[in-house]
Amino acid sequence: MERIPIKYIRPNPNQPRKQFEPDKLDELRQSIERYGVLQPIVVRKASGFYEIIAGERRFQAAQLAGKTDIPALIVTVDSDRVMELALIENIQRADLNAIEEALAYEQLMQTLGLTQQQLAERVGKSRSHVTNSLRLLRLPSAVQHAVMIGELTMGHARAITGMKSVQAMEQIARRVIAEQWTVRRLERYLQKERSEKKTLKRSNADVEAVEAVLAERLQMDVSIRSRRKGGVLELKYFSQDDLEHLLALLSPQDFDSSRD
Repeated sequence: MERIPIKYIRPNPNQPRKQFEPDKLDELRQSIERYGVLQPIVVRKASGFYEIIAGERRFQAAQLAGKTDIPALIVTVDSDRVMELALIENIQRADLNAIEEALAYEQLMQTLGLTQQQLAERVGKSRSHVTNSLRLLRLPSAVQHAVMIGELTMGHARAITGMKSVQAMEQIARRVIAEQWTVRRLERYLQKERSEKKTLKRSNADVEAVEAVLAERLQMDVSIRSRRKGGVLELKYFSQDDLEHLLALLSPQDFDSSRD
């Protein structure tokens, strides 16, 4: 272990954690001012300076505390390994929010050419956890940001990923935040929406079947528009002969007597 001047240390550009909570960072600053840096950071030599592998929050807090140097362990690892170690350290400390974790998984898979199963084994997580985490990257940027700043939880985000359109995701996210919905309430709402859509889909299929039968029997265009109560049945005719044909089908006797 060595004490390295802070001016020679650089953060890891691939640090999985994008944000550090100001309150916790300030608490650590106060601790460092009082007791010093008790646990060394981990760095590697890189192009004339030292790159942080683990301990960036301690590094930032030491800077805020006015320290000019910091205890560090110097290790020799390649760039791919740096990213992996940084991710694992943050996961073990539960320091990453759900989006940061998903982005880190994606970056590791792309950089190292890993499958989801291989990645899960490398980071000590289940395959399903990795899969569900990566699904969060389907969320629109506004919803991802809400997760990153803590307005939405991982549970909220996972529920929203099942929605079809970006607009729908953004709308429900705004409502969840504004009305402070629990994850359970959101899940119940989405389940109800899916159930109603299935019912409507079945209803529409039934209506289309009826339209087809009537169109075949009446030999004209038929349109049915369902409403909450009742609906509209529309028959289109294009000539006087069509109209007479329809009237004859609907009420042959009345129609015949009216013509006599």
